[in-house]
Amino acid sequence: MKTEIRALAMYYQQFHHTLMGWQITLSGFVFAALLAADADKIKTNKPAIVAIWIAILTFPAIFLLAIAQFGKRIERLNEYLKLKEDKIPATWESDHKRRGFTLSGAGSLYFVALVLAQAAVNAFLAWSRL
Repeated sequence: MKTEIRALAMYYQQFHHTLMGWQITLSGFVFAALLAADADKIKTNKPAIVAIWIAILTFPAIFLLAIAQFGKRIERLNEYLKLKEDKIPATWESDHKRRGFTLSGAGSLYFVALVLAQAAVNAFLAWSRL
């Protein structure tokens, strides 16, 4: 059973890192779009301005929630790994998913700082150009 738990914890951790890569990529696309866009044309295009601000505000929120959710799952699986085999509940597979949100560890805190910094840079760039 511990082998399965360890494998699932590793899968979640790898997905945790994949989310980080997706966030950096999407934030980079928004940044590149803001730099490449003709600000004078966009200033008159209200739907484009709304879409840009939705992207700047929504992407970081979604990724922070996902990171916090998977962080809690990883934390719970690691708690199971510390238990003796006979103390792990039979319902561990479903139980670990219903745990809430947490940001723990240096990696999660680094990711939060990175997401907030990228959002701040994109918001400043949007505010100054639009």
